[in-house]
Amino acid sequence: MGLHLKPITRDRFRGKNVIATYSGGLDVTYVRTAGPAEQSGMHESDIVVEVQGRTATTLVGLDLAMQHAFEQMIEAGADSLELDVLRNGDTVQVNVTLPVRQLAPTQWEAVADRYYQVAIQT
Repeated sequence: MGLHLKPITRDRFRGKNVIATYSGGLDVTYVRTAGPAEQSGMHESDIVVEVQGRTATTLVGLDLAMQHAFEQMIEAGADSLELDVLRNGDTVQVNVTLPVRQLAPTQWEAVADRYYQVAIQT
C-alpha cells in the first residue's frame, strides 16, 4: 500500500487535533509517492482505525483486519481496501485501490502478500 504506520494511544490524538472514541490508532507517518495509498488520498497526518470494517488500532488488530480484508478481496474479486481514518477531527473512508484486476485469481494471494507490506514503527 505504501504506508508507514506507528501505533499511538488515544491520549496522543490531541496532538493531531483529533477527538475520537477509539482507544488508539495507527498513525500514518509516511505515504509513498505515487503508491496506492497516496493515489487514494491518504495523508501523513491520518490515523488508521479500521480496515474493511474491522478495528485496526493496534498491530495485532491491523494484522487480523488485513488478513480478513485480503480474504474478502480474493473471494469477491475486489481490488480495493476500505480504510477508516481520523482526519482533522472527522472519521473519513478512504478506498485504497490495489493493482490486482489484471491478474488471474490464482495470483491474488501472492499480490496480497506483496501489498500487505506495511512498515510498522514501534
